[in-house]
Amino acid sequence: MSWQKRLIEVLAPGILALWPHGPAVAGTVGLDPCDGQTMFVKEFEVSAGTTITGATFQNNDPRTVFPEVVLVRGDGAALSEGTSLEQVVDVRETADGWVHVTWSSAVTVAEAGTYRVGVRFPEGPGKQGDGNGPGIGAALVASPAGSFVAGGPNGELTPVRLDLAMQLLTGAQKAGTGEPEPASVQLRTYLSAGIPNPGRGPMRMDFGLGRTSDVTLKIYDVSGRLVRVLVQGTHTAGAHTRQWDGRDEGGRTLAAGVYIAKLQVAGRTITEKVVLAR
Repeated sequence: MSWQKRLIEVLAPGILALWPHGPAVAGTVGLDPCDGQTMFVKEFEVSAGTTITGATFQNNDPRTVFPEVVLVRGDGAALSEGTSLEQVVDVRETADGWVHVTWSSAVTVAEAGTYRVGVRFPEGPGKQGDGNGPGIGAALVASPAGSFVAGGPNGELTPVRLDLAMQLLTGAQKAGTGEPEPASVQLRTYLSAGIPNPGRGPMRMDFGLGRTSDVTLKIYDVSGRLVRVLVQGTHTAGAHTRQWDGRDEGGRTLAAGVYIAKLQVAGRTITEKVVLAR
């Protein structure tokens, strides 16, 4: 049975079902089960002169690691018919129930057109209920209006009666300067430590600042002993990334185990556990 036919047959029983999830959206929607290839996709019409810096969407379960988030230009019947512009892998929630994705390079739109953000779901039994995910923010609508499920070898798109709560992170282009204006969405302070987690080699430490601030990002062992300073100083608002190679300040390789990443900014402290494997 093709995934398109199966989707149609089980749509009513609940392969796409909504659970209440706060005031920002009507609920969260998931796939049950998920083959590890299927994506939820949202379409955006973007005007010329816009700089696309990333994307964000609501997630019901902070344990979820989404294998891939992509940005594609084009309005064909499949994702493969468009032009792939950006890809971010091993994506997870950063703060406040929202996943924040930053492209490696900002995408400047020369001509107005259609852009799509696709979120691939991890393989597994699927969404069982709120907080036992994965599921992303959505609301039911009367007829399809720019939200899709993508599956099959080419990412064939099937419109669905959902409004996925995805947003582009964008900035308008300053006339004549080629420089982007500040992002039009509210910036948040967050820490997403240890990508991948557990990790054997270099691990990515992502953090964001709501405004320009003095910030420190340090690694501690479980006894509270400081083992590494990754960031110390003033940083601008927005998203930032550092790498931790699993070594201490003296360059010595640390033993496998649990470590604590601690971000301190503007009187606020955010901590996350990082598992170092050997």
